[in-house]
Amino acid sequence: MTEAHPPSRAPFFAGPRRGAAIAAAILGAVGVAGGVAAVVLDLGWAVWVASLVVVGLALVCALSGTRRSALIGLVAGAAVVAGGCIAIDVQPPVPSGSRVLAGISPSEDVDDYWEVGGTGDVRVVVERDRNALVGYSPDGSVLWVNDDAARAPSWSAVSAEDSVVVFADGTSEGSAMSVSTATGETEWSAEVGDAEPFSANADVVVFTDGERTLGVDRRTGEGVWEAESGAVASSGGRSSFNPRRWTPEAQWIVLSDAEAGRHTVVDSRTGQTATTVELADDSHNAWVIAGDTFVTFGYEDDRPVAVGTPLTGGRGWTTEITGGDWLESYEPVGGDVRLVNRASVQWVDGRDGELTTRELPTGWTIDTRGDIDGATVLVVQHRDRDDDSVVIGLMDSRTGDLTPLDPRVRKVTVVDSTAGGTLVRVGYRDAVGGTHDRTVLIPDPGLSP
Repeated sequence: MTEAHPPSRAPFFAGPRRGAAIAAAILGAVGVAGGVAAVVLDLGWAVWVASLVVVGLALVCALSGTRRSALIGLVAGAAVVAGGCIAIDVQPPVPSGSRVLAGISPSEDVDDYWEVGGTGDVRVVVERDRNALVGYSPDGSVLWVNDDAARAPSWSAVSAEDSVVVFADGTSEGSAMSVSTATGETEWSAEVGDAEPFSANADVVVFTDGERTLGVDRRTGEGVWEAESGAVASSGGRSSFNPRRWTPEAQWIVLSDAEAGRHTVVDSRTGQTATTVELADDSHNAWVIAGDTFVTFGYEDDRPVAVGTPLTGGRGWTTEITGGDWLESYEPVGGDVRLVNRASVQWVDGRDGELTTRELPTGWTIDTRGDIDGATVLVVQHRDRDDDSVVIGLMDSRTGDLTPLDPRVRKVTVVDSTAGGTLVRVGYRDAVGGTHDRTVLIPDPGLSP
């Protein structure tokens, strides 16, 4: 008597086993080829992910003999896709001591927003979809929302470290408000006409409309002083910059009488005059405020010089600018003046005019486009013989320390100078040609090479 055997169970994936093996081989070859092409030719994430999916399907086909092996194939395929995505998006390292700031996602499908500033604990963002100021923690969590500014038809905001000054933008008349950075509460409101915030310090916020300038109490919003002249610069300001540029910490304000060629420097806390400087057309027509010194640039006997006029009393000074080409940019940083050309950085001490020079290593040049007033960090580039950028780096302009960045970094922009350091936006490409941006805080006073 012949013993009956139960029919064998069909494989989980139906079809001849030989066909599955052939399919696995073909899919595997296609997936690997696509992945290699994505990396070598910078074809982007779409091709890379598609290649990973094809390799994953190859594993599923290869392990489709039984239910258990098919399940293993599915898990292995998913692991290949996930692992490939993670491996290809390894971020380049940042300079030692710096910190990558978490990305802020105000809300879904929102493009009209920008970061105003803040402190180390709170990042303040203007969100147009909410028509409000929003405070975020460093990890991207919402801390507070202030929509008091929504009453104005159009408004904007600037950061004064522990507070945010909100003002009417594009209207003939309007109120200004001070909002606490820590809590988001409105501290005061003041009528300033069509004047916009110009600078601040621990005592006052200064507003100007180009024809008059006024200081209001930082804590109460009450008027402290007013002048019938427009402000053109402040501590940390210079002659060749946008007069509407905001400076959050200013001891001095420069008022201009353009017709007379006269500049008056006043104490921003009281509006009292410290000095009046008349600038001729042929010399001393470029200037900065460095600490408590008004510094002008010009020529004496065909020699480039910087001339310092103290604002709090004392002796002035004159310094010849030697070494390197004549400056491509000049700006105050702290109490000193930084002079920059493509191959070197020079510092003029605001107190006595002493000159210090920091030379760049051979082959490195400074990117002087889009410099940010007060930022210690400069973007530098190492170029080949064809003048193409090979490596981008960051230079601590105080110490001269230079930190080359990872070759994957393709663009670096200094975006702001804060109390905690310099904010830098770093753009890089991953292994398959995808582009990414992240914001890095580089603390002052220096980089670690």
